[in-house]
Amino acid sequence: MTLRWLLALGVGAVLLSLPALGGSQSAAEAQGRLIDFSQYHFGAVPDEFAYDATGSHGPMLAAGRPFWRVYTDPSAPSPNFVLIQASTLQKRDHYPLAFLRSFQAADVSLGVFVKLMGGVNASAGILWRAQDKDNYYAALASARPGQVSVLAMKHGRPFELASAPCPIEVEFERLEPSPTRGWYLLEVFARGNHHTIRFQGQRLLDVEDATFSDKGQVGLITYSNTVALFDNFAVQTGTGRLGPMGPAPEMTDPPVMHVAAISVTDASFKQEVSGRAPGQSLYWTVRIEDSSDKPVPGAYVKAEVLCPNGSVLSNETGMTGSDGIVLFTLPLQTTIPAGRYTVKVSSVRSGDFPDAPYAAAANVTSAAAFLVW
Repeated sequence: MTLRWLLALGVGAVLLSLPALGGSQSAAEAQGRLIDFSQYHFGAVPDEFAYDATGSHGPMLAAGRPFWRVYTDPSAPSPNFVLIQASTLQKRDHYPLAFLRSFQAADVSLGVFVKLMGGVNASAGILWRAQDKDNYYAALASARPGQVSVLAMKHGRPFELASAPCPIEVEFERLEPSPTRGWYLLEVFARGNHHTIRFQGQRLLDVEDATFSDKGQVGLITYSNTVALFDNFAVQTGTGRLGPMGPAPEMTDPPVMHVAAISVTDASFKQEVSGRAPGQSLYWTVRIEDSSDKPVPGAYVKAEVLCPNGSVLSNETGMTGSDGIVLFTLPLQTTIPAGRYTVKVSSVRSGDFPDAPYAAAANVTSAAAFLVW
């Protein structure tokens, strides 16, 4: 699959009665906002949020960057870019958080589309009136069990205020695609001590609680090792109600995938090379396209590196970006024998469409040779 952000300026997914606001505007001006991630590129860390985590383990980082990234999902309410939380730390006290910058409110309406990708509990949702990373309200949609719950997080400890069963599933665990490709709409309306939770447009929970009455930050939340996607995060302060948050996700025909190109390259992944020396790293790219020769993002590509005698040296798996290209790196041992080696694509599957076929017969190529000298 795949991630992005933008403030809506009046197209289809128009929000609220006030103009959409940029991230540089003050909290006092930020009456209504819609963030759909379209202004970002694949893999970016959106700067409209500050990232943290409840629990003793802190926020998970990769090369110093948060695991909250822009991803792509063509079935999203605002195709193609969405936000993904991709860390998979499986700890019971771990809640990854994304706080919307320059925004605080007590009475607030919030909405977001959520798609659960996996995890032991597969739980994700919205937080509000956050005083810090350890004190806030949260509404979580959970696939295991299928329910929506409201929590008061106090000093890093969750207290469930209410819950209700809901038909929530992880899309990739289904035998057949769902009508919305796994996207669910979760909304929160906080007025004084009263908190209303809506799911898929239906009123689900009404909670009276005064744990946090002051204004606080709002944002997004996941639980433990949950991987989840978010799109169209809408915010409205005061007593105003949320406007349309964009069309409901529609069924999209799955792509018919094939391998369009394989190249063994230098470390920049731009210049093709004929081979590598023992002890160096091997770099190669694979491009996946659909039947219209357009790039397929979010495709998982499995590649084999074959020795001169045909035995398997290594199996590697990567995922294509928005350009349909996946980058591979394999360190070559200093003892590797010289000869003619091959990198070969063994399988391709779509992360967005479980039923998308891989048409190997349509491959432009499926292998590339290189020398070890």
